[in-house]
Amino acid sequence: MNTKIRKVGNSYAVTVPKELADELALEEGAEVVIVREDDTLVIRPAESRWERFTNRARLRAEEAGITEADIEAAMREIRGR
Repeated sequence: MNTKIRKVGNSYAVTVPKELADELALEEGAEVVIVREDDTLVIRPAESRWERFTNRARLRAEEAGITEADIEAAMREIRGR
């Protein structure tokens, strides 16, 4: 995919196409790591998809008042223990 580099203040910004951002589950404000490999820039999420998923799940559980003990009890019930 091609995109353009834009000047933002004293820095430059790369626009990530929505399709690619959706595939990587990136949202505005997501932290990324930029690494130079020879003459190539590599941009990757700072967190893995699994970390982003579990962090979001943890936040939503906290917002809903669900505790770790609640989750453990539900897991025991599902497993039949």
